Amino acid sequence: MNFQVSSVVDKLRRGVAKTIQAASENEAYDSLPECEDLLLADKFTVKVYELTDEISPSPSDFKPVHFEVCAKGVSGGKFFDGELVAGQGILLKTARGKVAMDIRLPDNSRSYMGKILHPAGATLYKVSQYYFQIEFNRKLGAGNEWHIVRNGQPVLNFVSTPMKEIFGVLRSLVRLFICMNGEYSLDFYKMNCDSIAFVRPSIFSKKQSIELEFKEGSTTREERAAILGSSILFLIVNIYPEYGEMLERSLPHL
Repeated sequence: MNFQVSSVVDKLRRGVAKTIQAASENEAYDSLPECEDLLLADKFTVKVYELTDEISPSPSDFKPVHFEVCAKGVSGGKFFDGELVAGQGILLKTARGKVAMDIRLPDNSRSYMGKILHPAGATLYKVSQYYFQIEFNRKLGAGNEWHIVRNGQPVLNFVSTPMKEIFGVLRSLVRLFICMNGEYSLDFYKMNCDSIAFVRPSIFSKKQSIELEFKEGSTTREERAAILGSSILFLIVNIYPEYGEMLERSLPHL
């Protein structure tokens, strides 16, 4: 009798231990880590650099590409480093060298633009296009709407608008007087249509770069991390597509 009671207690203990372990693992992979610094500033610049390696050139056409996420203003400084990794994606690390997220293209699918992974490999977000009419009360009627999806449900969305739709025939004239990087403007919204962030082309810069600005007090750390990852994904797929195409060629195709 005592043996049976002891056996039942042991099973209960093991069950509780497994439940606690599973909850701990789910919590660990429930958010993107190492992104607290995104709350220290509201304005960031994302820069892209092509790195040359003359000593040991790549046997393929894949070129090393480096990303920097720098804060602007009083909190200025480099917050994140990114690297385009052949056969994988973009590994974004903190200035301390800890991986914050893994940004990847789709796995043999065109149903979404790409995804944002936890460093442990769990997919936390996917970015997919929304094909129905945009209902936001905006001055601009042009643009494509995208959803940042988590567990099959949209949690944030953004609208990508080509700069030619904004400036129209004045676009070429504007470029004569302003050095502008990028061909798109991105506007991010919560699901209730509240505006929370935007991406604009960098001006007066010869580097390939974009400007990301969050509206003060409107976003959580996790929302900022998802927006940053989605912006970098959009950057390599649409703004500087040569990098996305180069990465896609390096991926194993089933």
